[in-house]
Amino acid sequence: MTKTIIAFFIYAMIPVYSFAFSLKSESNMRDAGTSTEMKQDSFSDTTLMETELKKELSGKYEGVLEVSYCCENYEYKNGSVYIDLTVDPIVFIYSGVIGNQYFYENTKIFSKSDDNHENSISGWFEKLMVNGFSGRHLKDMMMKEKKKPDYITKTANLESCKSDIISYFSQEAIFKEYWDNFKQAIINADIYSLSHSVKYPLVDEGFDYANRKTINSASEFYHRIIKYLNESQTSPEIFFNKECHREMEISDGCGGCYIFYGGKFNLVFEKIKGEYKVVRLALWG
Repeated sequence: MTKTIIAFFIYAMIPVYSFAFSLKSESNMRDAGTSTEMKQDSFSDTTLMETELKKELSGKYEGVLEVSYCCENYEYKNGSVYIDLTVDPIVFIYSGVIGNQYFYENTKIFSKSDDNHENSISGWFEKLMVNGFSGRHLKDMMMKEKKKPDYITKTANLESCKSDIISYFSQEAIFKEYWDNFKQAIINADIYSLSHSVKYPLVDEGFDYANRKTINSASEFYHRIIKYLNESQTSPEIFFNKECHREMEISDGCGGCYIFYGGKFNLVFEKIKGEYKVVRLALWG
């Protein structure tokens, strides 16, 4: 009986994944022909093996993952990882968070670096024996403390989890459209749009904890945001000129939500009855 398993290593806030790989079997050699034919056959066989390998390593993996919090605190919870090596760029979704900085080459996963640094090896695939089962493994290098199992297990092949992968990218696109509209509503003082973009009543969890005030309307929300921006001597165009961060699904409190970290204040966005809305105006971290 064979079982496909991946083990993952993760470091701090920037994940570095270690994979390992080996082939299950080798194709039988074909009869030799001319030198040119042999080169063509070799190239064709290698390409086919690589294509099949990428498909074999792709799919859904489940197991105990690490959640990183502030102040070097970590927690370990059951979660899912989706990998698709058959597309370019590759798909890597870690507990609902889509990673855009990874690429696959020669059985290794690399993390893209900026212009001043070389791309770093994030991991590699290897076939190992775990608990009597032989299968694919991925060692979790994001772990800071040895408090969890080293391996997560492949529970679905690529074909059966493609709909999940498509759904994650679809939700990412939906939120991006919402985020762009939300920013424009602040910039244009569009009170009508803000009345549908925020869940009211909304408690202002800002600096003055002893005097927290409830925001009951879009007009109040808009003027509260502008007040904070004026105190920071900045404009909506400058302040909101960055993207939101999606929390891991297994994180406590805001799991699966999108968060805008503004410094002066943070905004938490959650999907309610099919639509994204601001559900928290707060300051932390």
